Amino acid sequence: MKTILKRSGKVEALSKKKLFDSICNANNAVAEEDRLTKKQITRITETVIAFCEDLEEPIDIDKLEDVIEKKLMEA
Repeated sequence: MKTILKRSGKVEALSKKKLFDSICNANNAVAEEDRLTKKQITRITETVIAFCEDLEEPIDIDKLEDVIEKKLMEA
């Protein structure tokens, strides 16, 4: 299980559900015609999880947000 380094300095398990929910929340904040499908969000979530699994150390929350943003822009 990969871990994430929170801004508070706390390290916790990277949750696929939390990641998916965060992307859904960001998706709901854009205009409806620009929103991604659940399938696209699932694919992005899985891609980000796979990226994190390749890392040796916990991923910093800011770096994680950058990775998510990049994947959203590519979608």
